[in-house]
Amino acid sequence: MRIKGNRLADIIFFGQTPLPRLGDPLIQGNEVIVRISNGRKLKLARLLYALDKGKWNDRKWNMLLTRNNGIRLRQVFHIDTKTFFFATIDEAGAHVSNHIRSIGSSLLVGQALRLSKV
Repeated sequence: MRIKGNRLADIIFFGQTPLPRLGDPLIQGNEVIVRISNGRKLKLARLLYALDKGKWNDRKWNMLLTRNNGIRLRQVFHIDTKTFFFATIDEAGAHVSNHIRSIGSSLLVGQALRLSKV
């Protein structure tokens, strides 16, 4: 008998649908786009971002609900964003997020940005 809710074990041992995978962010103008692969459909996607610097857990995090077409997540971000990441919940209730990203230069529409993992 399997314990209900052991999603990782179900994926590994019983070939169940894997967790969604969020790709590296791409910034176009003032919009950030992330590709979704594998996994179940997402029922909720959010962009979390901070306008301040410091330790990640000391920052004031803001949240925006994100457009999700099943293939990509797209969200316009605040011009003063310093760091951001996507957090999602799939249709089975699993929480998946990508790495926190730090923006290495001021944001100007149309400018290429340096992104780094925090």
